[in-house]
Amino acid sequence: MTDTSFIATPSNADNSIYDEDSDAVFVQEYVDHGDAMLACVRADIRDPRYPMDIIARRMLERPEIRAACKALAAISEFRQHVDVTRETIVADMQRVYEQALDRDMLAQAVASKKLQADLLGFIAQKIEVTHRDVTEMTESQLTKIAGKSLIIDADFEDVENEYDDGGEVDEGEGESAPE
Repeated sequence: MTDTSFIATPSNADNSIYDEDSDAVFVQEYVDHGDAMLACVRADIRDPRYPMDIIARRMLERPEIRAACKALAAISEFRQHVDVTRETIVADMQRVYEQALDRDMLAQAVASKKLQADLLGFIAQKIEVTHRDVTEMTESQLTKIAGKSLIIDADFEDVENEYDDGGEVDEGEGESAPE
């Protein structure tokens, strides 16, 4: 069994246990560049008692590090073969749009343009606020209502208050609706 208790990481200078964050950085860097010493440096894994090449070799001897490197390499290889991003989908939808227009398939052309616009953030969401007084809500409550965006770009229209009797309200008198 390999003695791996010697490696000091930023969070375990007392050599007690490994640091998962440093291990994760090491694995990512090693898979990206294939250089264990560079991965140790970038993960800030060091021990003044040992040269960097020994630390790097011992990192690669750890079974959990080897397994993580193997898994991440497989995922990285899969991602190279499956290049699905927002940009590739938008480009694919542009090709579908052009082919649909060439074949006079207008419904499909419109659907592909709508998907492109949605992916690019051009489709506005309609949000219906059903709360009585949004002016007293916190920013986090409004954010939950709005979803992902803090900016609500909308056209607002006046609605009748359920307590409105249809007459003019004299704002100077300070009357409020019953609760």
